[in-house]
Amino acid sequence: WITRNGIRMSGMPAWEMRLSDEDIWAVVGFIARLPEMSPAEYHARMAAQSPSSCTLPSSTGTTWALRSRPPDERAQLVLRQYACIACHAIPGLTHSSPQIGPPLDGMARRTLIAGRLPNTGDNMVRWIREPQRIKPGSAMPDLGVTQEHAREIAAYLATLH
Repeated sequence: WITRNGIRMSGMPAWEMRLSDEDIWAVVGFIARLPEMSPAEYHARMAAQSPSSCTLPSSTGTTWALRSRPPDERAQLVLRQYACIACHAIPGLTHSSPQIGPPLDGMARRTLIAGRLPNTGDNMVRWIREPQRIKPGSAMPDLGVTQEHAREIAAYLATLH
């Protein structure tokens, strides 16, 4: 559970969206085996591997674990990963309490984002990625959301009527 979901504020990242369950267990198995290996054995094993079998999916794109899920499920994972559920009530995910940010139900019907931007997909992506630039002093922090993840979130929010 810890490897999959991480531990907030501890430096232990969540791997749920980055690796499939199979890959997570492969990493756990490898790490568990490390104390039994000498440095020479480790280097020999790494040298024997083909480079293509040792690479992970690009960090700039969506990983297999995320791509293999339906769009609404992907968006929900992304919303959890960036802890959006800590501040917003989001249909299908949470009824946050206390709410710091507005509830996100009915986003598809709203005309403005943050009271400033017309509610379009592109503007929602901008808001998710750089809220402090659009509305300085907003309670919504800049979380370093990637373009791809912001698109996933925006598409999901557009389905909330």
